Parts: sequence; structure tokens; C-alpha cells
Amino acid sequence: MSRRILLISDGEMDKHIKMESIQDFYNKVAEMKIKIDIKPHPNGEPCIIPDNYNKKEDYIPAELILNNYDIILGCFSIVLTFASKLYYPCISGIKLLEFVDEEIYNIWLNRLYNSSNGWILFPDNYNSLEKMLKY
Repeated sequence: MSRRILLISDGEMDKHIKMESIQDFYNKVAEMKIKIDIKPHPNGEPCIIPDNYNKKEDYIPAELILNNYDIILGCFSIVLTFASKLYYPCISGIKLLEFVDEEIYNIWLNRLYNSSNGWILFPDNYNSLEKMLKY
């Protein structure tokens, strides 16, 4: 049985993150050949969502659909902290992104880590991420 995975796209951080690294994240996850639903952020970002993602409506709050999924995947979305407090298994790809501002990276990483109740995993590479998503 395959896991139901929801990818939460993140809001506007284009001043602090190299946007091509977010696009790279979406593309590399898509290459893993895992069925993933994506919930775009209402403010959106200038990334192209790969065709094999099942796109949810951006106006539906992510919090209303979490119970339909086994794993919540994101990078730095506040939805990860919300879901982790409800004991949903979460995975953050924040360590896979390239930040322009190291201080912002540390602030976001610490915020996610400290508010996660231990329910957010932080893979260091795409192989680890793939294993977390598949097994």
C-alpha cells in the first residue's frame, strides 16, 4: 500500500532563498515516482509544478485536508509545525534548499525543529528523503 503524501508549497521567501533551489526540490521529488498531491500556497511562488503532481486548490486551507494524508512534506511552511503538533508525520526539505541569507535559514530551521514535538524529519540529501517517503 502506498502512502498518501501531501506536499505543501511554501509562501513568498524569494528574498531569502534561491528560487531555483525550490524548483529543483519540486523536480527531484517528482523524479522519485511517488504519488504526491501538492497544495499550492495562496500567494504562490514562481515555480513550475511538475505534471505528475496532483494539484489541490490553493484557496483551500491545508489544515482542512491534512487528515487525508499519511505524510506531510514541505520545506519551511508553518503548516508543518501545525501538523506536527497534531502528530502527523512531517518531513521538511529545508536542508535541501539554498538560502541567500544564512541567518534566515537558521531562524526557520530552529523554529521548525523547536516546535515540531519531534514529528518533523529533516533529511540531509535527496536519497534520505526518498527513503523517508517510500518506506
